[in-house]
Amino acid sequence: MAGLTVAIMDMPQIRRSREYHLYDFAGKRYLDLFLDDGRALLGHRPPGIPLELKNTFSKGLCAPYPSVYEQRFYRGLGVLFPEYDDFRVYRNLERVRMIFHEHGITGTGRGISNPPFDSPGKNMAAFWRPFLPEPEGKAYSLPGNPGYVIPVLPCPGNFYPVPVCVKKKEGNDLPRSDSVSPALLSALTRSIYELEKFSRQYNEDLWKRFPAPFWERKGPYLLLRQGNELPELFRKCLGNGILIPPDDRSPGIIPASWTEGEVTFLQENLEG
Repeated sequence: MAGLTVAIMDMPQIRRSREYHLYDFAGKRYLDLFLDDGRALLGHRPPGIPLELKNTFSKGLCAPYPSVYEQRFYRGLGVLFPEYDDFRVYRNLERVRMIFHEHGITGTGRGISNPPFDSPGKNMAAFWRPFLPEPEGKAYSLPGNPGYVIPVLPCPGNFYPVPVCVKKKEGNDLPRSDSVSPALLSALTRSIYELEKFSRQYNEDLWKRFPAPFWERKGPYLLLRQGNELPELFRKCLGNGILIPPDDRSPGIIPASWTEGEVTFLQENLEG
């Protein structure tokens, strides 16, 4: 965590974000390879989601009361994860960690699937990120065939509730879903369907063109190579207008658009 603290302290204040770029108060632009740990995979103003939030807010559906949006969200998750037949949604990740600890559910490993849960137990859980090569790309094909999956959905911000996909054969005795804002559920649901449209243009042909001298590439995800010190690399990239993950437990992510000029630093190191 020391590297993470140093890296965050080196970041300037961000004035605005647009698509895959951040802008500070001095007017400098940064290409974002962190993308809010994958939540900004569709960009910082993802298509359809701001309008979805606006429409739901305009109905006054902000308070965490029962609504139709919970079942709509579960139907969307069922499209992504057809082999998971039950779903929960909890207020935040810490709440999920606590529930998993109480039920003896453990994680599958670090790296591309995110950090594991630390509690011991025979049941397994895994994070899911879209566009990973098989077998990781589909939750039901994840190593270990986990009974519980936590999707990283493309909705920027860490204030959204956290879904959990469950296989009933695991003996589903998890607590019922928390009461959460219908507005946030509507945005998460929209992100699932926007992700499907996004996949038509976001593919291997794009990813292989991106220079990645410091990373191993796995689909669109960049895993830091051994021998690279994260705090030092973070500062170098930031000075050259590129934001990389401030934590080595989070993968870098290839954006859907960039210019040759803004990846010159990466290209030079690739050629060197």
